[in-house]
Amino acid sequence: MTFVMNEDPNRDDEPQARPESTGPEPASRKTSEREPVPTPPSTPAVPRRKAQTTPTPSGRMAPVPPPQAGRKSNRGGCVLALTLLIVLALVAVGLLLPPISLLDRLTGPQYVALNAETPGVSHPDGLTLTIDPAQPGEDFGVVLDSVSAADFASGAANEAWVAEAKSALPAVLTLVSPIYSVAYEGTPPGAVALQISVPAAAQPLDTVDVYAYNGQTRAWEFVPTQLAEGSAALVTDLDYVPEHFGVFQTSASAPVTAVPLDITQALTPNVAGLAGIVMPAGLQPTMQGTLQGSLAPNFQTGAGYGVYLTLRNFSDPSALDIGTVEALLASEPLLAEHVRQITACAQSCYQGLPVNGITIDYRGVSAAFRDQFSRFIHALANSLHESNISLAVVVPAAEEGVDGAPWNTGAYDWRAIGRYADIVQILMSDNPADYASGGAVERMLRWGVGEISRYKIQAGVSAQSFRQIGTDAPSFVPISFEEAVAALGDVTITTTSDLHYFQPGTVIEASLDGTPATTGFDQTTQTPYIDYEGAGRIWLTTRGALLYRMQVIKQFNIGGVAVRDLLAPGLEPDVLQALSDFSLNSAPPASSVELGLHWTVQASSGAIVAENTGSVGQAFQWEAVPDTGNYAINVEVVSGEQSSARTGQQVAVAMPTSTPRPTETPTPTPTPTATPAPVVQAPASSGSGAAPVVAAGRVSGSFEIGGHVADFNSAVPYMQSAGMRWVKVQVRYNYGADPGGQAGIINAAHGAGFKILLGSVGYPNELGSIAEADYINAFAQFNAGLAGLGADAIEVWNEMNIDREWPTGRIDPNMYARMLAASYNAIKGRNGSTMVISGALAPTGAEGAFGTDRVWNDDRYYAGMASAGVANYADCIGAHYNEGIVPPDQVGGDPRGGFPSYFLSSMTDRAWAPFGGSRPVCYTELGYLSPEGYGALPSSFGWAANVTVAQQAAWLASAAVINSNSGKVRLMIIWNVNFTNYEGDPMAGYAMVRPGGGCPACTTLRSVVG
Repeated sequence: MTFVMNEDPNRDDEPQARPESTGPEPASRKTSEREPVPTPPSTPAVPRRKAQTTPTPSGRMAPVPPPQAGRKSNRGGCVLALTLLIVLALVAVGLLLPPISLLDRLTGPQYVALNAETPGVSHPDGLTLTIDPAQPGEDFGVVLDSVSAADFASGAANEAWVAEAKSALPAVLTLVSPIYSVAYEGTPPGAVALQISVPAAAQPLDTVDVYAYNGQTRAWEFVPTQLAEGSAALVTDLDYVPEHFGVFQTSASAPVTAVPLDITQALTPNVAGLAGIVMPAGLQPTMQGTLQGSLAPNFQTGAGYGVYLTLRNFSDPSALDIGTVEALLASEPLLAEHVRQITACAQSCYQGLPVNGITIDYRGVSAAFRDQFSRFIHALANSLHESNISLAVVVPAAEEGVDGAPWNTGAYDWRAIGRYADIVQILMSDNPADYASGGAVERMLRWGVGEISRYKIQAGVSAQSFRQIGTDAPSFVPISFEEAVAALGDVTITTTSDLHYFQPGTVIEASLDGTPATTGFDQTTQTPYIDYEGAGRIWLTTRGALLYRMQVIKQFNIGGVAVRDLLAPGLEPDVLQALSDFSLNSAPPASSVELGLHWTVQASSGAIVAENTGSVGQAFQWEAVPDTGNYAINVEVVSGEQSSARTGQQVAVAMPTSTPRPTETPTPTPTPTATPAPVVQAPASSGSGAAPVVAAGRVSGSFEIGGHVADFNSAVPYMQSAGMRWVKVQVRYNYGADPGGQAGIINAAHGAGFKILLGSVGYPNELGSIAEADYINAFAQFNAGLAGLGADAIEVWNEMNIDREWPTGRIDPNMYARMLAASYNAIKGRNGSTMVISGALAPTGAEGAFGTDRVWNDDRYYAGMASAGVANYADCIGAHYNEGIVPPDQVGGDPRGGFPSYFLSSMTDRAWAPFGGSRPVCYTELGYLSPEGYGALPSSFGWAANVTVAQQAAWLASAAVINSNSGKVRLMIIWNVNFTNYEGDPMAGYAMVRPGGGCPACTTLRSVVG
């Protein structure tokens, strides 16, 4: 494919009309009655020259009489005279015929020549046209004319185009100005500016647009304009000259609800019933321009909603693969192949059938690729439209300029993208405060609907709640409603008794044992919140809060909303009701709803004997009834009709009995090293005992594998049989320790033919109690000593994003960067060949439950490391992966949900993308847990109960192949080779060496390593 390489990427130099219709979507594109029908989208093609039209002349130039010939008296003169008459007649005819058409020039429209000296012309009905003096065109002249709104509506205007244009006008547009016409001659300039007066009656101004009629496509097309500051006029700069255009008041169309569907989510019937479009993800671009991955499950075509396959440069939005996208944009042949691959996928990726559309969600692209990205969208739109397939593009929110500076959209030129795409999905702010009246969301959309046809815009909002981090420039971490209230704790009985029971009539007091908190309701955003003591604010997304945000957006008459996270765990059904309210134009709830606690006391029979609703932080009191027996005191955290049950407590009245324990409502509390998801076991194995097929291929290049050992000598034969070249040993540093104690293991590893990685990590209490500079310097010198002894690689610290390995309250990637820089310089100064690996993080999403004093989510910590310059002090970025219960090539299907730590590819991207691919990833722990041969796992590891040893062996080999071929991973250390502890922390369940001495993983690894 050849791209048009204009100076302006938005300009279309093709002389023919654009292939895509700019009016209401043709029937051939409407594969579902509920698929959105965007009203006239973008601007037309830009011809270099334009055929002259004939407007009603606004004035006539005085005619110039032809020259008179003199008389002669001889016959030869008569012949000459006759000849001259014939010549003059022929000349006159020639002057009257095109292209000269002198008669038209004398009696037709009088063009006003525009040039650098006279750059503009005005019409008394409120139109001014100005050219760019630096690009005036050639012999460019214009005639401005108008048809009143009344004459246009009544058909009184005589021009033939009027009736045609009137019949093509969409029902959502109402003309509020004259229809202006521009005819021109000569070569148009590079740019023209229009200023159009807005009639006083055209209110509200937020829903006024300019549309132009395209006689070639017989459709009305959106013209980007902005309201001039301080005046009631719309202004625009265009790279073409529109022929007929006017100001229109828009009206709301039926809003379309789009549902992005993540690879780990299955579409449910209730969500499908609310969706106008479903956008299943799972496909990602490759460096070759092809697509990889698998689609999210459970959607289907012809089911009452449109299907738009979504292409992303991430599996986890906090780990973007920017490098691949920018490499494609930088290469015209690769980009052309990418367009071809996407088009082919749209035609047949899903069960060999075409889908309604493609969604491009390529985030984080550098602004330097702005023109290339626009050209990509243009080329892709043209290719898809040839097959009657639509294009949606996801763009980030625009950043407001400071002190009058223009809005910044980075690599994503809204005007160009809106010109070519059928849907533009804007990722809206997660900050509830931005939705206040007159706030950032309103200001952005007021500008945005002037750049993109409002009927193409989908506002992307989230149904999740959010933890706010910071106040001056806050960030927002999405969490479920369940996670948001988890830190309130569970029921505890505060009334004491010397007995194991309470006497009837005793007033028993219960409360929650979690973090002290206060609650409130923000009237300006209709959003309830929790302020946890020492842990910041959490904003709760309820039905009313979500509906309020969508109503703020809806006032601009946009095409619809795209609601993320509708299928995320922990959302209550009431949030779904907000979408129904939105479609029916229902108002948000009028009353404010703060968070509360609904207490119940339940007898062993199941009967409720007492209940009460109070505020968060208020204790519950119950006077024990005369009836003896066991009772459960339970509580739900409620917000309107939304609720979350906490774990209750049992009390006995009079004396304990054998009455069955009443029903309680447990809610597991995540630990800092675990992702906040309920414990769900791995899918049951088939029981065949046969090892699953290992992924095709072999490891290649500089990629290597190794193993973490408990006892090196006994591990050697196993590691050699597996084809390993590295051994890892973790070294605990005591402040002031001598590194010489590690010489023995380093020499033993080298003697057996292995390279050795030492995981060097100190104790959090020492780090927290000793002056930072003193500790970091001593630790750096210890690591330099290890390098001097011949360590081939040193991992500097371990899991420093949790307070098990770093001082509580001081978790900070900037502090770690200072530690790493000191160690890097010391190591390289002693042994330049020693590889320095940054400390691997604990894969976790638990900061929403515990607060950032105790844990940072790994994605946010990785981003902090990148910002702190860690890439300057590391040869490799450390990573851990140890929660897998599905094959390593899967990016979905885990019964626990879709958290990135469950899948190998998303964990790779989580460590690789923040650094832009500038450093490879080194897995310093990668393993699969299997209880086979040991018995039941501890309850906190129950998610791996069904993983077999055969699966473990196959998945380790597949992971090696996948990592090797990814181009992102340098080293993979398997956790582990021969640990034997199983109680409490089942390390032996991860071991390659199984009870009885067998090592199935050794065989599978050898088959791919060679």
